[in-house]
Amino acid sequence: MRLLLASVCAVLALVSCVDAPRETSSLESHRVSQRQLVAISILTPTPWWLTISPDGSGHIGYGSSIQDEARFTSETFSFLDLRDQFLEACTVEGSLERDPAVTFVGFGPAATESLYCSGVGVMVPLFERAVAGADFSGTRLGELYTAQPPVAVP
Repeated sequence: MRLLLASVCAVLALVSCVDAPRETSSLESHRVSQRQLVAISILTPTPWWLTISPDGSGHIGYGSSIQDEARFTSETFSFLDLRDQFLEACTVEGSLERDPAVTFVGFGPAATESLYCSGVGVMVPLFERAVAGADFSGTRLGELYTAQPPVAVP
């Protein structure tokens, strides 16, 4: 079930990022309560992605192969802190070709919203934390992470 949720979230992130940016950039228009969110999904211009659940657990993955993903445990992230950090650091302006996209996945129509983070400073520690808490056994993620990191450090 978690793999299905991770895959759905990754697809939603990609679909949401393809749409043209919205007119408004007000943070208030993007506030979604914890009760409404089922995940935060991050998709980078590289094939790397994260899906984080409200309990702080989730999946880190590379591309679309189910063999190239790993789970990290609950409390790896503080979901509400992460949500607030993204709302502060990201905007509706951006492009998936150059900017990581953050998608807030909720229930119901119009409950999923995406923002773009133009700086890598927000993303590097997130991927490092996910990697530290993930079980890469049986995957090639360790090799991929070394050869092509999720976000290039400036």
